[in-house]
Amino acid sequence: MKIAALVSLLGFLAACDTVSAKNDKKKKGELCEASFVLIGDSTTNNNTVTPNSGGWGNGFCASLQPGIGCQNFGSNGATTGTIVTRGLYEAAINATKAEVADGKSVFVTLQFGHNDMKIAGPESMAANLTQFVSDIRSVGGHPILLTPLSRRGFNNNSATINNSLGPWADATRGVATQTNSTLLPLNEASVNYLQLIGPNASHLMNRLPADNTHLNVGGQELFGRMVADLMALLTGFESNFATESPFVPNPPLSEAIWTGKQYVFHAICPSYNASECIGDEPRPL
Repeated sequence: MKIAALVSLLGFLAACDTVSAKNDKKKKGELCEASFVLIGDSTTNNNTVTPNSGGWGNGFCASLQPGIGCQNFGSNGATTGTIVTRGLYEAAINATKAEVADGKSVFVTLQFGHNDMKIAGPESMAANLTQFVSDIRSVGGHPILLTPLSRRGFNNNSATINNSLGPWADATRGVATQTNSTLLPLNEASVNYLQLIGPNASHLMNRLPADNTHLNVGGQELFGRMVADLMALLTGFESNFATESPFVPNPPLSEAIWTGKQYVFHAICPSYNASECIGDEPRPL
């Protein structure tokens, strides 16, 4: 069953919109060093100490080769509107400008939906994302759109995810198509993985026992690697951006993700106090 699921997922990925921003394509020559700027809500945020926080950012940045820049501007409770009013979006754009000026190929991730869905329809988020893509390109960055990380809430039959974020994933996908941007189907891939491992294993990655949105350190490592794997597969660093792949491979974790194996076996960091982290280093089955 797990092998069949892997074949199905790989087929899905191959069919996804994998446009790699041809307008941004660099001239062939010496390969540039990559740098990353992450923009999003708490499911991107690196914070592992404060309430309502803990996303895939830490795990993603840890997957990079030593010395590769990775700046995270994710913010708890952020929408595509409040990320601007809080000044974090401007700070991210300025960070992108500085890295471009330093000769880097700068990849800027955009992942929203968890909080936008609470205040407006998906078309509002789509309009803001479209402007973000334009802004990022205007300063020389390469936008990468991610559909929102799935929550870990299951339907009553305990077999399928209650994916209320679906319309916001669709809106993100639409922006990627309209703007000819790279799209990473994180929502679809995370739903698939969580359904394969089931609710009990999925909830071992909760920030707190009842928090089905935010990630403890084991969940951050797993979903950070999922983002890295999707990016390595769908971005085409060398062919499209004259940039060497920036990732350090982790075959055991990647195998667990893409074959639906449980990876986290302890509720690591069961409280908001990072000093209370418990459990062994997560290992695949």
